[in-house]
Amino acid sequence: MKKSSVLRLFDPQKRRVTKTAEAVGLTRQAVYCWPEDLPQETADRVVGAALRMGIDIWQPWFLDEVQNPPAAPEPAVSGAGDK
Repeated sequence: MKKSSVLRLFDPQKRRVTKTAEAVGLTRQAVYCWPEDLPQETADRVVGAALRMGIDIWQPWFLDEVQNPPAAPEPAVSGAGDK
């Protein structure tokens, strides 16, 4: 989930950090510190806040973001001769 999508979810017109911070129970400064790719714990908090507020999280643009997250990097594979 992207920070920019979350800002759009809680404040579609101006995408202000204040609205998002109030919704999830954090300070504006805490939301400003979020990385663009949110960790799962933060994403869960966002979805919970949206549901409590009656925000439609089933919007196509938001669902596409959640269902098609960026691919995680592949872990390094050790060679057959490594011990």
